[in-house]
Amino acid sequence: MKKFISIIMLILAFSILTACKSAKEIDINKLEKSNFDTTQQSKEVTLSVKEETINTKAESITLIYNNLSDKEYTYGQEPHLEVEADGVWYTVKTLENVAWDDIGYILSPKDNREDRFSIKNNYGELGEGNYRIVKTLYSNGESIYSIAKFTVA
Repeated sequence: MKKFISIIMLILAFSILTACKSAKEIDINKLEKSNFDTTQQSKEVTLSVKEETINTKAESITLIYNNLSDKEYTYGQEPHLEVEADGVWYTVKTLENVAWDDIGYILSPKDNREDRFSIKNNYGELGEGNYRIVKTLYSNGESIYSIAKFTVA
């Protein structure tokens, strides 16, 4: 009987450990290095994530745009997520068949706005680590980008 209980306990412990590791593991070798440099991001529009730390099951995050300039900017829904590994940023691929509306949101001068960014629909479940969102914004035919970091724990 003791042997049977020990086997059941081992199976239960293994199941629990396996469930804890169910978060998506990202293979860095299959990803491209980022083209974005935080030192060159715009100072006219800042971007931040309301939830600085999320868990691996989070479905979305809130992006906060703050236009500090006198220009009007537009941006779209296109997702761009990056993950950090050994101090280097890599572009995370979206799930297959991901689509988004080709719509332009207006960010007026000296204004701010919040938008939901779907992690689940665009990337599925994320593994633990440091991530950042990169958003490209447009004004009068010119583009800038802003970056916001967050952690998955």
